Amino acid sequence: MKILPTFVYDYGEYWKSIQRYNTWFIKLRWFAVVGLLVLTIALRFIQGIQITKLQYFAFLAVDIFIALYNFLFYKINPNEVEQKVQSALGYSLFQMILDLISLSVLIYFTGGIESPLVLFFIFHMILGSLLLPAGIMYSMAFVLISALSALSYMEFIGYIPHQKNIYLYTYSFYKDILFIITALLTNAFVLIVSILLTNKIAVELYMRESQLKRALNDVHSAEESKQKFIMAVVHELKSPIAAASANLDLILSNILGEMNERIREKASRARFRLSESTKMINRILHVSQFRLLNQLHLEEIRLSGIISELLESSSSLLTKKQINAKFDDNENVPINADKVLIEIALSNLINNAIKYTEDNGKIEISVNDDNGIRHVSILDNGIGIPEDEIGRIFEEYYRATNVKKIEGTGTGLSLVKDIINIHNGAIKIKSPSQIGTHGRPGTEFLISLPIK
Repeated sequence: MKILPTFVYDYGEYWKSIQRYNTWFIKLRWFAVVGLLVLTIALRFIQGIQITKLQYFAFLAVDIFIALYNFLFYKINPNEVEQKVQSALGYSLFQMILDLISLSVLIYFTGGIESPLVLFFIFHMILGSLLLPAGIMYSMAFVLISALSALSYMEFIGYIPHQKNIYLYTYSFYKDILFIITALLTNAFVLIVSILLTNKIAVELYMRESQLKRALNDVHSAEESKQKFIMAVVHELKSPIAAASANLDLILSNILGEMNERIREKASRARFRLSESTKMINRILHVSQFRLLNQLHLEEIRLSGIISELLESSSSLLTKKQINAKFDDNENVPINADKVLIEIALSNLINNAIKYTEDNGKIEISVNDDNGIRHVSILDNGIGIPEDEIGRIFEEYYRATNVKKIEGTGTGLSLVKDIINIHNGAIKIKSPSQIGTHGRPGTEFLISLPIK
């Protein structure tokens, strides 16, 4: 029998949903076992309510039966079931069938058509409609109503004995043909409407999720194409730069003849710029490879050395803005990390601290070790981040409302977070920072990286 809805074929999230529902069914059933046991014992002692020995032992038998098959489901770990949605759905359907059989027996022994436990059929129809096709649920509802009708008819004609209801009313509703017809039609209507509405909502939700998944896949494909294009274009740029660098090396080595110091200085500066361009191209290729393949090139690195180099390269800007930069280094041992990616992450954070700190400001950077974790803090007393926007600051292309006039793309912090995450680290942000003031709230970035 085909029990998998066609609208969720090959949809991985559906499998996860079924696993969650199966686990939830088992947990919920334990509450039902305890509740039924407590109710059965209590009915023996409540004044005005008398149940027969047959009812008492029937309740206990059903409770034991539910406990046994629930224990069986509990021992069968859903994660060890064959990893197919069809198998998981069969697992759910089997649970539901056993529940409905147990519930039907309880309905008979609590008064048949008079029993309010009939309402629990609705509960199962709603849950089932979240997972199974409407056709199966309508068939199940038809079987339930047919079974309840047959039970009511056999009690009405006296073919089977009517079990005494456990409630205080004394009127024999099971002999009232109008009540029986009304109750059956009402239950049938409620079951059908419950299935109809729940299944409609479930279909719409799964279709929306499918559309979202397809959209995310399209975005991922576009990102892959973009990264491949960037890698191809940027890689082509290396050839003319390498050729120009080689020619400058020939000139600077005096192979082509002597040159005056002024020309040598200009050639050396050009050679340095080309070297920086090559380094930048390699970093772009490295980031694109990271974005495309999530690959890391691990090596032993010291963060203090990287931070010192970054501060040195930014010295002219720090001097121009008269920013006091303080670096407290308490690094004990190197860590295993991708040097290029970590350098990119730290460069983004330090450059942001300089960019968003006004003249005569302060920047404090520290590196500390604690219980196998390398902690890096980067604090400034710059313009800070609005409190209601801190939660979105790591979103790609998002920029805080107070930095719109300052040049930026909003991609740097998103990349930083991805780099830290792939190193099994964490990054937090606070604003105002510890060194912030009323006029200069500042920002504080806290990075944690495993040392080993």
